[in-house]
This record gives sequence, C-alpha cells and structure tokens, in this order.
Amino acid sequence: PSSSLANYLYTHIGYEIKNHGSANDNFILYLSVNTQKTFTFTGTIYIDSKGVKNELMLPIDKVRDINNLLEDIFRTSIVNFIEGCKVGKIPIKFAVNAFIEKYNLLEYGFESETIRKMYYEQKKKKTLSRFQFRSSNNVLGFL
Repeated sequence: PSSSLANYLYTHIGYEIKNHGSANDNFILYLSVNTQKTFTFTGTIYIDSKGVKNELMLPIDKVRDINNLLEDIFRTSIVNFIEGCKVGKIPIKFAVNAFIEKYNLLEYGFESETIRKMYYEQKKKKTLSRFQFRSSNNVLGFL
C-alpha cells in the first residue's frame, strides 16, 4: 500500500488474508457532506481491484477505529498549524481563521469558536496524546 491509510486498512482488518488482496489493489475513500438543515458527514471506502470497484464492508468497531484515526489526524493538524503560526508571531485568532480558510471548513459547518475550543482542549494534553490513548468524541461524525 502506498498511503498510511491504505496500510492501516491492510494490516488492521487483515484485508490481504480475508480478500486475497494483491499489491495492485487500491482503496478509494469518498467523504461526503449533506448540508441540508444539519451537516451530516458520511464516508465510503471502495477497493479498486484491477478496475473493479467494490465497497469495503467493515464491522462497526473497525469503522469506529478509522473514524478515531481521522479525528486524531484532524485535531493534531489543528494544533500543529496554530503552533506554527504562533512561531511566526501570528495571534491564535488569526491562525484559527487561516486554518478554516485554508481547508474551507466554513462550508462544512465548522466555526472559528469550535476550532479554537478544539485547539485549547488539545493543548491541555501532551502533544501526541491522541495517538497514544483512545480518542474520545467524534468531530462532527465522519464515517
């Protein structure tokens, strides 16, 4: 597998053993947002094996694990981005807004106050604690 997420899927779910996967198989991750009254985030993972795409069906505990991994990456990215801005003497308020703008997060229902709270909540913990301990709640319910 060429990506860390694909490697995670191969090893975490025993994909090669269960599905006789080959090195030529690719995972395609689709994330979508329903923006009607409330933001609903969903994701589907497809396996592309020699041009044939099939949905990867996972047990709920594996879906939860992937969701937690994506959340950990997202929250760590927020902290690292803002910390980098602080090194450049950019105030946190502006750093939060820059993060939101860079990733177009307003379109997905994130507000600056939400990101700011996530930043301060995570700053109370050790830098990489999200990768060392089980994650808690979900960021707006991906996957």
